Amino acid sequence: GREDREREIAGWPCARVEVADKPVLAARVLRWRSIPSRYVFVDAQADGEEWQLCFAVSQLSATALVDGALLRFTGTEEAARTRRGLRAWQCDRLVELTLCVPCDAAEAGGPAPPAPSEAALCKWFVRGACSTASCPFRHQFANEHEEATVRATRERWAAQRRAHEDAADPFAGGG
Repeated sequence: GREDREREIAGWPCARVEVADKPVLAARVLRWRSIPSRYVFVDAQADGEEWQLCFAVSQLSATALVDGALLRFTGTEEAARTRRGLRAWQCDRLVELTLCVPCDAAEAGGPAPPAPSEAALCKWFVRGACSTASCPFRHQFANEHEEATVRATRERWAAQRRAHEDAADPFAGGG
């Protein structure tokens, strides 16, 4: 029973195990940020995609995290994705935090550390055009959700501009 579960969770690699009738999920830390005294948000790699995890500060301290750390947790998936199109998880419990991959697990074919995350979307690309030849940001959409979000934002901006147009404004025509 419980003893077997604890051995499975402590062993490497661990798929989905159950603790108190909730599946234990595993993810690798890519980056994190915190709202002091409230929440720690972790962007992590799991199941071949990027997830956003939300922990209460009492469950996980941002100072305890390092890139590539393995988190095992229980949580509930949010109904809606984040603005970046990531699956979002409200985490109930941190089961285990492993700061490095055990050597024998890496040799046994355990999960490899995640590849560096893609660069962020270029804000000038979103606004219409980027004229910087060596821009370090992305000039393409990562997925349909990101493209739909940008399209909706552009439509909202256009509606705001139309709402504030003034026919008597001599500078409105750009001349």
